[in-house]
Amino acid sequence: MVSTNILKQIVITTVLYFSIVLFGVYVQLTLVFAQESPPTFAPVTSKQDPPEPDTSQIESWIRELGSSSSDLRESAADNLYRSGSIALPLIKLSASESDEPEVKARCASLAIAIEKDDLGKRVDQFLRESDLNKTYGLDNWPNFSKIVGPGRLSKRLFKEVIQTHPKFAEDSFEDSTILLTETERIGREILIGLRTGEETNLGDIVTLMFASIQLSSLNVNVPRDIQLTTSTLTRRTPFPQEVQGTALGTPLKALFREWMKTANSEPQMVMITCMELGIEEGKVMARKYLEDKNLGPDLYEISMACMMRFSTPEDLMWIEPWIADERGLTPVFPIQTNIPMRQAPFEVPRIERMEPEKPVVPQIVDVQAQYRDLALATGFKALGEDVTKYYPRAQWHPYRGFSATSLALPVADTSKRDAVVARWKELVELQSKPPTLEGESDTPRLTPPVEIKN
Repeated sequence: MVSTNILKQIVITTVLYFSIVLFGVYVQLTLVFAQESPPTFAPVTSKQDPPEPDTSQIESWIRELGSSSSDLRESAADNLYRSGSIALPLIKLSASESDEPEVKARCASLAIAIEKDDLGKRVDQFLRESDLNKTYGLDNWPNFSKIVGPGRLSKRLFKEVIQTHPKFAEDSFEDSTILLTETERIGREILIGLRTGEETNLGDIVTLMFASIQLSSLNVNVPRDIQLTTSTLTRRTPFPQEVQGTALGTPLKALFREWMKTANSEPQMVMITCMELGIEEGKVMARKYLEDKNLGPDLYEISMACMMRFSTPEDLMWIEPWIADERGLTPVFPIQTNIPMRQAPFEVPRIERMEPEKPVVPQIVDVQAQYRDLALATGFKALGEDVTKYYPRAQWHPYRGFSATSLALPVADTSKRDAVVARWKELVELQSKPPTLEGESDTPRLTPPVEIKN
C-alpha cells in the first residue's frame, strides 16, 4: 500500500515538472517573435489590359478558326470573343463571305455571342442611368417613353422588349415599310408558338402593342391578324404579380390604352382584354357601341359585360334605353322545369327501392332571353341587387358577364318578365329620389354596387 502511494507521488511530481518547463519555453518563444519586425509584402500591381488588336491580328485569328489544330481554333475563338465589338465587323463579314465552312460557322456563333454580351452590358448601363435621355444604342426608347412615360418602371417594361425582340429596342423604325414587315414577321412567329402550345410571355405582348402603336402613328393600318394575335396573346399570358400590382401595372395600362385606339376592327377582343386586365377605358368603348340600337347580339353581350365590370349606379343612363327592347337575344329553346333532384346528373341512383315511385311527367316550357333581360340583369348587378331573385337560372362570370341563355324566361307567360321590369322601375325611382334635410332618404337607399375584383 505504501509503495503504491510513493509511485503516485513520483508520477505527479514528474508531470508538474515537465509542465513548468514547457510553459517556460512557450514564454521565451513568444518574446523572441514579438521583437522581430512584422513581415512586409510587395504591393500588388493591377494587371494592365492588353492592347487592342489591330485589323491584321483579328484577320489572323479568323484564319486560325479553320486550323486543323483544335487548340489553335479554341484559342483564336477565345481571343476574338474577348476583342468584343472591335472584332465584330470583320467577324460578321467572315460569317457571310468566308469560303471555309468551319470559319463561317464559328464566326456566325461568335457574332451572336458578342452581340448578346454587348447588348447585356448596354442594358445594364441603361437601367442604372439616372439621365432618362441616354439610350445607350436603344434608339426606340424615346418613342416608347412617349407612350408609357419616362420613369424607371417604364424602363423595366421596356426591358421586356429588349430581352424578347431586341431589334424593336435598337431600331427607331422611321421607315413604315420596314416596321410593318418586322411586325408581321414577329406576329407569325408568335402565332406559331400559340398554335403549338408554347409558353407566352410579357415581352411578346408589349412588343406587338408597341409595334401597333408605331404603325398607327405612321398612318399605317394595323393588320387584322396582328390585332387578333395581340388580343389572344394578352388573354393567354399569366401576368406576373408585379404586373398585376403597382410595379409594372401603370406603364402597361398606359401602353394598353394607346393600343386600344389601333384595334378598332376587333372591339370584342379589346373589351374582353380590358375586363381581364382591369382597364376601365373598356367602359368607354362599351358606351360607344351601346349607343347603336342596331347592335348585334355578340357585341351587345360583350358591351354589357364590360359596362357591368366597371359601371356604377351613375352609369345606368347607358343601360336604361335597352330596358324596352323586346327583341330576342337568343333563339327560343325548351327547358324542363320539374326535374326531381334524384334525376340530376350528379346524383347516384339508388339501387334498392322500398316501393315503386310514380313516374314524373316532364313539363317542357319554351323560353327565350330578350335584349332587355341582359340590360336588366346588368342594371341589377350595378345596383348591388341579387340577380337570381329575378332570374333563378342566371350564370355570371366576372370577365364575361351574364350568359344570355341563363336569363331566358318563359315565352308564353309574360307576367314574370313584367314583374322584373316593374321591380327595375321601382329601384331606379328609389335610386334617384333625393335625400331629406337630415341627410337621409325617406325610403331606404339601395346598397352600393358590388365591387368586382380580379
